[in-house]
Amino acid sequence: MYIRKRILLHKRLALHLAIIIALSPLMLLVPNKVFGQQPRASNIELSPSKINILIDPGETVTQTFRIGNYSGSAQTLYIFMKDFTVINEQGTPDFFERDQLDEEARKFALSQWVELPTESVYIENNSVAEVAAKITIPEDAEAGGHYGAFFVQTQAPQSQGTAIGSVMQLTSLMLINVPGDVEENIIITKAFTDKGIYWEDKPSITFVTTLKNEGSVHGIPAGAFYISGGQGAKNKSIIYNQNQGAVLPGAPERKISETFTLDKKEGSLIPPIGKFTIELQARYGTSGLPLDTTAFFWLLPAKFIAVSLLATAAALFVLWRVIKSFKK
Repeated sequence: MYIRKRILLHKRLALHLAIIIALSPLMLLVPNKVFGQQPRASNIELSPSKINILIDPGETVTQTFRIGNYSGSAQTLYIFMKDFTVINEQGTPDFFERDQLDEEARKFALSQWVELPTESVYIENNSVAEVAAKITIPEDAEAGGHYGAFFVQTQAPQSQGTAIGSVMQLTSLMLINVPGDVEENIIITKAFTDKGIYWEDKPSITFVTTLKNEGSVHGIPAGAFYISGGQGAKNKSIIYNQNQGAVLPGAPERKISETFTLDKKEGSLIPPIGKFTIELQARYGTSGLPLDTTAFFWLLPAKFIAVSLLATAAALFVLWRVIKSFKK
């Protein structure tokens, strides 16, 4: 009996040792922080990430950018300007050198009016440098929106060549509105939810709007949308355009979406169910122009409906049996 126990013990030890040997190559792949060692930081910060200001013709404004170096060592960082436009409905910017723009696109360009004090900044570790960019709007500047981007990167633009994948780059978008004879005209082309009918219990619902700017100046819609109707649900309001996405003139339609869930009304015996209405009430532009629309969706939680039908069928069956027994 004693010998048999010793044999079993040795077998278990051998099995554990084999498992440890098999897993040891995988343990080398675990990040250092698992073993109490912190990986070296590689972090450069730029703020603000976006500016949206109005500047009169003939006026000069200084915009200060703050660059923080938390990379673990001193850094020389390179700064420069480019112009941009939006290329898709997500609002993804596409950047250009000014000489790459055609005459129509140049009227929206900003870089020609921005003066940077230097081409590079040297920043010690755990330090912040400030860069003052001077924006001078000519007296004869065309009224409307003008768009550029302030870049910070770890390598000089003219020397990065094919090693762009190894260059760390940060961008601050600059949206400048020059007042004058401008047209503010943003329209909603579509408003819908990602599904017409939701069969899940408490689903994530995404409300989507697509907007087209038919004016001459950008706009950042702001407001809220309200969800009501159906049965068993609390009415709810959601902030619209929480990321402050801008809708630019001359750009493709811009998609703005927000995701939410509906909560059961207090004391309700049923989950949110039925037809619901979304009412959007937003504003944009210097005079707060309205941007309103309505959309609809259905909540039909399949599990709840199935259980309810089964319970109803069972109740009807019992009632039928009771009536039948009375007839006898």
